[in-house]
Amino acid sequence: HMNDLNPHFPQFGKGFKIGAVCSAHMEKLIYGATTLDKPIHPDDMHPDVLIPTHNLLIYPDIKMGYKGHLVHKVIHNVIDTWYGDCWECTDTKLDFFDSVAEEHQLLKPVEITASYFTPLGFTIYGHEVDYDFNEESK
Repeated sequence: HMNDLNPHFPQFGKGFKIGAVCSAHMEKLIYGATTLDKPIHPDDMHPDVLIPTHNLLIYPDIKMGYKGHLVHKVIHNVIDTWYGDCWECTDTKLDFFDSVAEEHQLLKPVEITASYFTPLGFTIYGHEVDYDFNEESK
């Protein structure tokens, strides 16, 4: 989210259009765009948006400086989730593009029933190594 304190950046408000691209290894994978419609309170968002946040990440190396070839599935445990200015949005679209390496098409939504824009902050208070992909190969 661009810094809205930048005087050269247009101010957010009703009708403001915003979009983003997700890419990997020189491929455009997903393009999303939406239009801000009306400001809302975070509690007005769909309840599924407000579920506790856990970041699931695949790390090639959880230990800093380790030179081996470890791969871990790590869950970051999160507390203190807070939201900035929340907007209900309209004209939301997601375009998924084919890829030679990624399997992201499996994430494509069947239907978009609601969309929101909000800055999100949280505190990571620890992590769990959920799975070590190298243990299986030993």
